[in-house]
Amino acid sequence: MSAGSPDQDTLRRESLICAQCGACRDVCPAFRQLGWESSSPRGRMSVVKDLTTKKPGVSAATDEQVRTLCQCTMCGACREICAARIDTTELWFEARAALTREGKALGQFARLAEGIREAKNVASFDNETRLEWAEDLDEGDILDPQVEKAEVLYYVGCMASFYPRSQQVALAIAEIMKAANVRFSALGGEEWCCGYPLEASGRPEEAKVFQRHNVEKILASGVTKVVTGCPTCFETLNRDCGDALREGGVEVLHATQFILQLIREQRLELSGRSAVVTYHDPCDLGRNSGIYDEPREILRSIPDLTFVELHSSREGSSCCGGGGNLQTVDPALTERIADARVDEIVQSGAEIVVSACQQCEQVLAAAIQRRGLKVQVMDISELVLDSLV
Repeated sequence: MSAGSPDQDTLRRESLICAQCGACRDVCPAFRQLGWESSSPRGRMSVVKDLTTKKPGVSAATDEQVRTLCQCTMCGACREICAARIDTTELWFEARAALTREGKALGQFARLAEGIREAKNVASFDNETRLEWAEDLDEGDILDPQVEKAEVLYYVGCMASFYPRSQQVALAIAEIMKAANVRFSALGGEEWCCGYPLEASGRPEEAKVFQRHNVEKILASGVTKVVTGCPTCFETLNRDCGDALREGGVEVLHATQFILQLIREQRLELSGRSAVVTYHDPCDLGRNSGIYDEPREILRSIPDLTFVELHSSREGSSCCGGGGNLQTVDPALTERIADARVDEIVQSGAEIVVSACQQCEQVLAAAIQRRGLKVQVMDISELVLDSLV
């Protein structure tokens, strides 16, 4: 990271602000598992400081330093606890972008980005098959935005479009909208990845290309609401595309917000379900977007359901390990972080762990299956669908 550019100046200035107090170590999911100082947020901050204060001619980042900056889930826990109010999440994004500009990006990130560029999705599948999950719906349930005006545009996201487990979430959200008589459309092959995986790989300019495309297609659809079940898509659409969408009169909602609206408007009738349920806060929906109450109100709206909180929840919720492209860099570390979260789930005594993020559900379900535990993992939309009268 050569000094001199505005971005490098920002990185250097922020790294010098850090007091190295170490409060961030206790909340960092990577440090909790690895235990090395370099794996803590203040360790990564030291790497940034070292790289941005080097004199001209000094060698660039080492492979170990690059890996250190990428062993992070971008969960935001260190940002929340930072006494110096450093936006560490943005700092990690910029550090990865600086590495990429200098040709030091991890090979895993380069391959991920190449696949997204070519396929327009993280699965590297034919993007025209984005609506294959909807084959079980009746013809005409999903409106064509080029033909009919809809109340809502459902932005499905890559995981729910292509991964079999997550496709069930897409179906649940669609069935809930049908039950509430919501006229909704979807972009199909015109929907591209939201761009977050590119940003997290250190390629913000490439991400902007995807985001501009999605904004153009959403505005052209004529809707006033976009609903997505993916917290990362939700955060990205709000953070990176929000101004353009709001100027076009479009509101972006996470599925939990929209489903709660439907419940409050009595457009959904819920029956009783006897079960002990806990809720895992996704980092991008909770800490990074501030949505904590809506999922819990939905759960409390289901008669006979017993809701219990996990030991760490809301702002202090523990990460599942699946964020920040960490699975691409260090899948074993993702598993260790997930196992720690599953320990909390077991301690809660819950029969069902509900989340509102397809990535969280995939990571937690894999950890629970590895350990042979009898805990069901569900998306909150699936639980609501099962509870409809």
